[in-house]
Amino acid sequence: FENILPNLKYLNSSYNALVGFPTHFLVACQHTLTKLDLSHNKLTSFFELNLNEPQSFPIFESLVEVDLSHNQLETLDGISTLCPELTHLDVSNNVLVSFEANGIHFGRYVGNMKQPFPSLRSLKLCNNRLATLPVGLALETNTSLETLDLSCNALTLVADDGQSPICFGPGLTTLNLKQNRIQTVTPEQIFCPKLKDFTIGNNGIHRLPPNLFARSPLVSFLDLSNNKLMNIDAVLKLQNLSRLDIQNNDVGTLNPKLCLLPKLTNMILDGNPLRSIRRDLINRGTVELLKYLRTRLAIEDNDEERQHGDQVQQLQLRKIDQEA
Repeated sequence: FENILPNLKYLNSSYNALVGFPTHFLVACQHTLTKLDLSHNKLTSFFELNLNEPQSFPIFESLVEVDLSHNQLETLDGISTLCPELTHLDVSNNVLVSFEANGIHFGRYVGNMKQPFPSLRSLKLCNNRLATLPVGLALETNTSLETLDLSCNALTLVADDGQSPICFGPGLTTLNLKQNRIQTVTPEQIFCPKLKDFTIGNNGIHRLPPNLFARSPLVSFLDLSNNKLMNIDAVLKLQNLSRLDIQNNDVGTLNPKLCLLPKLTNMILDGNPLRSIRRDLINRGTVELLKYLRTRLAIEDNDEERQHGDQVQQLQLRKIDQEA
């Protein structure tokens, strides 16, 4: 077995009851291992490190996929130092309260900046106990990260310095922030021109800034459910939106201009105090609801034209009176 380790590429020890993993096993295959699966165990740490001797850390230069989900991890000290080339990291369903809490140097240099996980494409941190993320994680500058799942934590979108907002980077196509403690979100935080799937339901958000999606115009799936929103006009700029979930909010009226979104085919509205739309109409589905909104929009347009005509006529009469 010892002779196999130096050439090992894939190690799967999932679905056991491991409380630790022999360090020398991992060190023996540090140059060849590309995929590691230790999920569904009872691990409390990924790797035992001597923080006073960073020069002794093994570097897993070929390791690109790590699955540590469904363990009992409380922190991930040094993982970006040990595994600088990771593309997929799953640490969901643990008890993480911090991310590299002991401040080990992140990642490697990209240009003139040290970038943690410069090759990471998928990061799953859902179902943990994270209340914040470190400033050093630098999500806003990570151009390779495509999928980020931070759902079911205790995040407020404020970094660990207590001041800096947590921002998300330009490579993301899927972002899940569901079931946290988020009360506000700004356009500067969602700088994601490639973002298509955005979930931020089950938080405490009261308001969406009108230009929230100015830098994320490609969103096609949007979950705003279970918040405290009264107005959703910010979504009117999403020309690619196909599915909108706003169930269990405080929305009292729908802007008729929703019918102008060319790709919108599915709206979930249950649990809102909609006063201007009959329940039976909502129950007929999105197609019928959009037809109704088109009718309302046409009526409003006619009213605006009539009001404009009346104003013009009043101005003309006033001018005649002045000339007389």
